[in-house]
Amino acid sequence: MDTINLTPKTIVMNDGTVYIPSGRVARLITHWSDISEDVCYACYEGCVNVPYPKEGVRYITSKVVAQTLKRSDVLSAATDHPNVIRGTAGRVISVPSLQAW
Repeated sequence: MDTINLTPKTIVMNDGTVYIPSGRVARLITHWSDISEDVCYACYEGCVNVPYPKEGVRYITSKVVAQTLKRSDVLSAATDHPNVIRGTAGRVISVPSLQAW
């Protein structure tokens, strides 16, 4: 199975597997409301830079892109999993798995 990282960050797995950014970043198309009393609303229209499904290929995206698309081939790093390894400042060092939505 080929895995393509559509995030701008390197994804490191607890087992040592590393997914380097592909240079293509999946993003949501976002429209913003006016700001009123320090609050605005985001409306998501769709995604860009996510290829159509392809046999034998899966894609790593941000959590919000994966949650929006809800495709079995679009995953995110399981950064909320209890087995995440974090540095002293709490920053994620590695994740135990990818997460399906």
